[in-house]
Amino acid sequence: MVKEARNEALIVEWKPYKRIRQYEYVLDKIKEMMVSGSLKPGDRLPSERELSSKLEVGRASIKEALRILEILGLIEVKHGDGSYINKGRFHFFESFANSMGLLSELTAETMGDFLDFRRIWEIKCASLVVKNATDEDIKMMDIEIQRMKNGQHNETEFKAADINFHNFMCMASKDKSIMLVVQGLRNILITFFNNVYPLVCSDAKLSHTAYVAHYNIIQAIKHHDENEAVKAIEEHLLVARHNLLLSCNGGKIK
Repeated sequence: MVKEARNEALIVEWKPYKRIRQYEYVLDKIKEMMVSGSLKPGDRLPSERELSSKLEVGRASIKEALRILEILGLIEVKHGDGSYINKGRFHFFESFANSMGLLSELTAETMGDFLDFRRIWEIKCASLVVKNATDEDIKMMDIEIQRMKNGQHNETEFKAADINFHNFMCMASKDKSIMLVVQGLRNILITFFNNVYPLVCSDAKLSHTAYVAHYNIIQAIKHHDENEAVKAIEEHLLVARHNLLLSCNGGKIK
């Protein structure tokens, strides 16, 4: 059990939520504290009530973030006692997250390499989603597809829907390794979206092409067609690479 003074020290380092998706902010903050050493293997997390109060987010968002961390194996939930940082998975996550820091200075070339890496897990993810997605998973992904359809000329809405779609797809795979990789690469994914979407949403043809690529993915998933889902992902990533090349300015990623 962590001493109360230690628990209070953890609480005061957290700042209120300032982003669109509340549970993602909670995830980011906990992962950030794990990497920085503020949270160590075996440490007990503050209670849901404390986290909700200090971060100024709802209890439902806290529960969702903790559920994802438990699925990833990064925390262990002891009912009636609390949630603890998992000693077994912590050092792997710490090493992985530190490695991702090497990609903080992104260029068109390194982002292209990242897209090659993304292709590996996205294809595997698509195959697993076809097999493992529940009706609720498909419903959540479908909602984001509709948001993309209705927000093709709204950069903020379109980008948020795209990010959420891939997050829900990752979770629907039920694969802990894929979920861990995507969470670790989240900031790089956001950098990619931030560079590409000003261009995409300023061109009706590009935004519609991006929407159709995602629509084809969800349709294949709904029909439980693994081959079509993989094909749709392949086509989507080709579109993503094309848009990246168009958006690059002198080879430097902003």
